[in-house]
Amino acid sequence: MAQYRSSSGFGQIVSRAILAFSIVFGVLIYVLGASNDPRLDPLRRLSLDISAPVTGFVSAPFLFLRDAISNFKEFIDVYQQNRSLREDIVQLNQWREVARRFERENARLRALHNVSLAPKYDYVTAQVVGSSGGSFTHTIMINVGRSGSIDSGAVALDGGGLVGRIVSVGDNAARVLLLTDLASRVPVIIEGAGIKRSEEDDRGEIVRAILVGDNSRTPLLKFATKTEGIRAGQLVTTSNDGGVYPKGLPIGEVETDGEGFRVRLAANFDRLEFVRILLDRTDRTIDTDAVLIVPETVLPVEENADGRRE
Repeated sequence: MAQYRSSSGFGQIVSRAILAFSIVFGVLIYVLGASNDPRLDPLRRLSLDISAPVTGFVSAPFLFLRDAISNFKEFIDVYQQNRSLREDIVQLNQWREVARRFERENARLRALHNVSLAPKYDYVTAQVVGSSGGSFTHTIMINVGRSGSIDSGAVALDGGGLVGRIVSVGDNAARVLLLTDLASRVPVIIEGAGIKRSEEDDRGEIVRAILVGDNSRTPLLKFATKTEGIRAGQLVTTSNDGGVYPKGLPIGEVETDGEGFRVRLAANFDRLEFVRILLDRTDRTIDTDAVLIVPETVLPVEENADGRRE
């Protein structure tokens, strides 16, 4: 028991001595660092040489504990992020199915928006070789004419939509009257502008109008059958009224100017380099053996003087 007490007393003396030495050494280092006396430079260098390894040895457990706490926090963060990512993956899988459904629906809508012409129509691509360049006439000249099976009245388009129609044709060239020309008149349909007759009516009444060129980039919409439902952004397509244009060719979108309605054209009239000419390939020949079927007419029967029927 006495030996244990003596050992315990010696340990306390040693620990107190180390604590006192540490305090004194720390105060000494502080005083040396705070003093600017050049005569104490050798002591400063000596204190630095002694304190550097001691500081590293003493601070090692604290640095290890700090790194362990930081790593544990990062581990907790990674765990939470991993859990959040798992939840996001589940939600993304659900949204992926929704996106696939919307993609299929979008493909169907794009197929409806991009006009699919009947098989009787065909295209001929022509290069724009000249333009009127005037303030009162908006026309272009293309390098395809009768030799390319083009007739007057054919429709011209670019990649965005309707450009105009051919008004004169030569053997190897033709002139196209643009939609912006003052003489251009196009029967159109304003999609989505119809007023619904009932809740079951999805499209509503068809609104027809005339696209009138006025030598500006945005032709006018006039003579609309209804004006209440016309709003900016609605799609304008061709109508087959009059039999000049095929139905459903995209022209542009409605925009307002404060006084009426205009159309922002889908075709790029600033860079008309190539146009597509729509050709009608309908076979209009009539078979030679065709006969006119007329219902048989029953004539009244009369008797002559001899008693015979005529």
